[in-house]
Amino acid sequence: MRKASLEEVVQDRSDRIFNGVFQIKSWENTIVDEGADSEAGKNAINIIKNYTIEDVFNDIEESLQSSPFAQYHCSLTASEKMLITPFILAVLNKLKSEYS
Repeated sequence: MRKASLEEVVQDRSDRIFNGVFQIKSWENTIVDEGADSEAGKNAINIIKNYTIEDVFNDIEESLQSSPFAQYHCSLTASEKMLITPFILAVLNKLKSEYS
């Protein structure tokens, strides 16, 4: 196993957090693009109905653990959670109010 540079590890972590947060936005895009009555739209709506902020954190944690740089990653920090929580809640609440 090769050594990773700090830059690689930081970029990998940032990408995995970003992707985890924006997964919920991609479900909204699916609903808008495909339509709420389409199979993809219905699937996205069903996921959104039961999805919580803890699910987002868990998905990000799983992604970090599956990273080639997992040995360098710690769990999400309180600061990271504080930074992403307002966005996650805003999007989840909006989607749940529109599609539940």
